[in-house]
Amino acid sequence: MYSILTYIDQGALLLLLIISFIAWNKASTLISSRSEKELHHKVRSIKYWTIGLTIIVAIGIVADITLAATLHHMLWIDRVLVRAPLAVLSVLLIWLLAMPRLRLLLVRTQAQKGHALDLPRRRHATDSALVAPFTITALLALGNFYFLISLSTPFQWLEVTIPLIVLLFLGCSLWVRQTSRNQKATLCAKETYVRPWTRRLQISGLAAALATMISVPTLAATDYNYLPHSPLFVGGSCTNELIEIPFNKESTLNDPCIIILYNRLSIYDGIPALYDTINGISTPNLSTIVAKEGEQIRATIINRSTVHHPLHLHGYHMLVLSHNEKPITGSPLLTDTLHVAPGEVYEIAFEPK
Repeated sequence: MYSILTYIDQGALLLLLIISFIAWNKASTLISSRSEKELHHKVRSIKYWTIGLTIIVAIGIVADITLAATLHHMLWIDRVLVRAPLAVLSVLLIWLLAMPRLRLLLVRTQAQKGHALDLPRRRHATDSALVAPFTITALLALGNFYFLISLSTPFQWLEVTIPLIVLLFLGCSLWVRQTSRNQKATLCAKETYVRPWTRRLQISGLAAALATMISVPTLAATDYNYLPHSPLFVGGSCTNELIEIPFNKESTLNDPCIIILYNRLSIYDGIPALYDTINGISTPNLSTIVAKEGEQIRATIINRSTVHHPLHLHGYHMLVLSHNEKPITGSPLLTDTLHVAPGEVYEIAFEPK
């Protein structure tokens, strides 16, 4: 179920990114309409794209709520606190600001005359409150995609704050730019037509910005200092001998270490790809648990990825304390390899010797 909900959420984000840029392009070129009839058709098209955006966001929100209601909080905290609010905010901006003006523009162009746009319609087609929400929606969708591929685990607010500030600055800048464009529309019709070379320049700039945002997590993935004390495997030698359990589920253990299995953009042997990570760090920069001999270690294992992970402590057996936050009952479950499925949460304990 976790894998299905994750794929639905990621697919919704990708569709939101694509459709929001389509809607933005259509809204920003309303003023380039050569006639009232063409403008009317473009407004109707934007209205349908907006409905599609809303449905996609609703699907993603339902998937996130289902995750939050059924699974461990470490599996959905970044979706509920960051990605879902950004998606909802983008849709609210459109419905509260742009849609009333789109409806009014539909009424004002329902005659669908063939003559060029007059001054009131040019001003209406470049209204900041009509065009800027679509621009900001595309920007927020790009930010959501950035958080999807770059946010490390465990969730940290510091990694979210700076990109959010950048998004806020860009959103305000784009709103001011649209206001300036609206003022030009009241002066001269020629100022509002989209010139081919400016269009290509805008697309090139957008592609450069997108490449820059994607390169940031790629470069950051080469830095192994995300969590210098993050736990991983403990060294030792394998054994097939029967061992005595030195503790039980009621023993007093240390505070649990968090081991989050995930994947993110990393570079290994010079090849960038989505690699498996533990607490946001990929091989070969994984750190280890440092423990005294005889110290009893407790750890919580969370699989946030969509693939199965066999977890093996080299040379040590682990006692499974709980599965998906439900205590293990009956005979003690002692194993040297734990198969962790997507979305599963295990709590284990072991004693290094």
